[in-house]
Amino acid sequence: MKFRPLTALFCCLLPLLGQATERPKIGVALSGGGARGGAHIGVLRAIEDAQIPIDCIAGTSMGATVAGMYAAGYSIDEIEKSFRELNWSVGFTDKTPRAELSYRRKQDDAGFLVDFDVGIREGEISLPRGVLVGQSLNLQLKLLTTRARHIHDFDQLPIPFRAIAADLTTGEAVILKDGDLADALHASAAIPGVYEPVERDGRLLVDGGVAQNLPVETVRELCADIVIAVDISTPMRNKDELNSLVDVLDQLSNMLTRRNTEASIATLQAPDVLIRPNLADYSASDFLRMGAIIESGYQTASAAIDKLEPIVALTGRVPRELANNGTPPVRVQKIKLDNQSQVDDVVILTRLKHHLGKPLDQQQLHTDLARLHGTGYFGFIDYRINVDEFNQATTVIEVNDHPLGPHFLRFDVAIEDSFRGDSEFTIGARHTYMPTNALGGEWRNEVQFGDRARIFTEWFQPWTYNGNWFSGLSLEWQRRKINLTDGERILAELKYTGTEAKLYGGYQYLTNAHVLAGIRSGTGDLKERIGITDINIPDLDTGEVFVEIGFDKLDHRYFPQHGRSGTLNVARGLQALGADEEYDKWTLNWFQASTRGRHTFGYQVLAGSFVSDVAPLQENYELGGFLRLSGFNRAELVGPHMRLFNVYYLNRLNTKASAALDTPIFLGASVELGNIWQQRENISVDDTVLAGSLFLGMDTTFGPLYLAYGVNDQNRDALYLFLGSPF
Repeated sequence: MKFRPLTALFCCLLPLLGQATERPKIGVALSGGGARGGAHIGVLRAIEDAQIPIDCIAGTSMGATVAGMYAAGYSIDEIEKSFRELNWSVGFTDKTPRAELSYRRKQDDAGFLVDFDVGIREGEISLPRGVLVGQSLNLQLKLLTTRARHIHDFDQLPIPFRAIAADLTTGEAVILKDGDLADALHASAAIPGVYEPVERDGRLLVDGGVAQNLPVETVRELCADIVIAVDISTPMRNKDELNSLVDVLDQLSNMLTRRNTEASIATLQAPDVLIRPNLADYSASDFLRMGAIIESGYQTASAAIDKLEPIVALTGRVPRELANNGTPPVRVQKIKLDNQSQVDDVVILTRLKHHLGKPLDQQQLHTDLARLHGTGYFGFIDYRINVDEFNQATTVIEVNDHPLGPHFLRFDVAIEDSFRGDSEFTIGARHTYMPTNALGGEWRNEVQFGDRARIFTEWFQPWTYNGNWFSGLSLEWQRRKINLTDGERILAELKYTGTEAKLYGGYQYLTNAHVLAGIRSGTGDLKERIGITDINIPDLDTGEVFVEIGFDKLDHRYFPQHGRSGTLNVARGLQALGADEEYDKWTLNWFQASTRGRHTFGYQVLAGSFVSDVAPLQENYELGGFLRLSGFNRAELVGPHMRLFNVYYLNRLNTKASAALDTPIFLGASVELGNIWQQRENISVDDTVLAGSLFLGMDTTFGPLYLAYGVNDQNRDALYLFLGSPF
C-alpha cells in the first residue's frame, strides 16, 4: 500500500516524458509569386544550414514547383542548378521548336503571318480558354520531377507534399495529394488566361494563388505542429506606381492573391515563423534574374536565423538525409495509348521512337510528343510512367483533339510601300480543316484581297501511318499586276487574271526535307492595260510537269539565327498539258544563317532560268524591292533569267525583356548583287546591279516588320515600309 502514491506520480509523468522525447513536426508553406519563387530555394538552403528538419511541405504555383522537387528528394544544389539552367521561355510558348515540325508545317509560315488561330467547332467560333495550352510547361515539369515519376501518392514521397490549385468554377482551393507530380504542379501554376485550365476529376483547375496562395492551413492539416511560411508574393502597388496598363493589370492580379495571403498569415502564431525575402528589385516575370533571386532568398533567411533558433531548440539539429540521389533506369515494357482524337492509333504510335524492351529515354519521348503536337491535330498531350516492382515501365500516353478544331482560321496582312507612289496592300484569311480523316488529311482554303487577289483551295492527304508518303490537289484563282518590259524599261502595267490546277505526290523525309513531283496546268488573260497598249501580248496558257526538292533546317523563318534551307524546282512545259509553247526551267532558292552573340550573318542565293529564253508572261521571274535589289520598286525587273546573291547582317538591339515576352528588334544591313536578263547569253557578272540597304527589323504578332533605306548603282534609292516576308 505504501508504494501506491509513487506509482500514481509515475503514471502522471509518463505522458510528459513521451512528449519530451517526441519532437514537434515542422511543415513548410511556400507561396506563389512567379519568378520571385526562386527565393524559396535560398530559404530552404538556409533552413538546411540551420539543420531544421522538414516533415512535410506544401506550395502554390511556383512555390509548389520548388516544394514538389524538394519533397521528391532533390537536393538544394540540384534544384538550384535546374532553376538557373532552365530555359524558362520554353514554358511560355506552345510552339513546337521549328526543328521538330514536319516539313509541311514549316512551310505554313511562308504566309498568313498573324500568329493567332481562331477555331470553328460545331458551327460556332471557338476561342481558347488560355493563350497557351501548357504543353511545353508540362513537359518541362516532367523533366524537373523525373525522380518521382513512379510515385502517385504524395504521402509516399520522401517528404509528404501537397500542391494547391483552384477550381475555376467555384473559386475554391483544391488540395492535390496524388496523381502524377508534374501534372499537379502544372495545375497549381496554370495562370488563368495565360494557360488553359487543367481538367482533373471533372474539375477545371487553375493557379492556386487565387484561392490559397500561402498554404499555411494545408501544411498544418498535413503534419505541422510548427509552420515555417515563406511569402514571396508581390505587394500591392501604391497610387504613384500605377502608371500604365501593365501596372494596373499587375495590380489586379495582386488583388486576387494578396487578401487570401494575408488571411493565411493571420493564422500564424508562435513558434510559427514567417519569412519574407527582400525582393523589392524583382518582379514576378524576372525569370532571367533567377540566380540573383535565389541568392536574395538565402540572404534574407540567413539574416533572420534568430527567428529559427526557437525551432532548433525544440527539434534539435537534424541534418537532411537524402535516401536516393538518382533515378534508377527503367525499361519500357508496354506503351498504352489513351487516344481521344480522330487520328488513328497507329499514326500516333508510329511516330514514337522509344522502343519496347529498351531503357526509357525521357528526352526522346519529349521530342516525339513535341513532333506529335506540332502536327496541329492535337491539343494537350500528356503521359505518365507506371513502374512495377520489377522496375518495368508502362508508358501511358493521353492524346486529345485540338480544343479549337477541327476547323481553324488564321489571318494575314501584308504591306509594302516605297513612299513614292508604289505600294501594295493585301489582307487575307486561311481556313484549314484538319484532320479530315484518321490518317491526318487536310483541306485548306485561302482568300486574299487587295493589290494581289487570290482564292485557293487544296486537299492534302498522307497515305502512310508515319505521314511520309502524301499527295495533294489544288485549285487557284489570282489577279495581280504584271510589268511588261523590253529589258530596259517598263512598257506597260498589266492586270493578269488566271486560274491554275495542280496535282502532286511526294515523300517527306523526317522533319527536314521533301521530294515531290506533279503536274500543273493553267490559263489566264489580261483585263486591263496601263501604258503602251499596242503591244503583241504573248499567250498565257501553261502546262508542265515538275519535280521539287525542298530542305529546311532554319530555326526561324524570318529572323533565323542558325540553320539553312533550300528548294530546287525543275519543270518542263508541255503542250499536251496546255502550254502554248514547250519550255524547260529551273529555280533555286538557298538560304543560310549563323549567329554569334548579338551578331547574325546570313546569305541568300536566288536563281532561275527558262532555258529557251521564252517564258509565259505570268511565269517570268521578278526582282526589285527590299532585299531583292533594293532601290528599285517591287517587281520592277522582269524576265526569263534571274540571279541574285544577297549577304546580310543583323545586330540585335534589345535584350530579352522576360522569359514570357520577347519582341526582338534588329539593326541590319545588306549587300545585294544580281539582275534579270532577257537572253541567257547575256548573263554576266559585268551586267549585274549592286545594291544595298540599311534597316530596322522587328518580329511582331502580325509578322516581320521592316523600315529600310535601299540604294543601288543605277542611281536609284527608296525608303521602304515592309510588313511580311522579304525572302
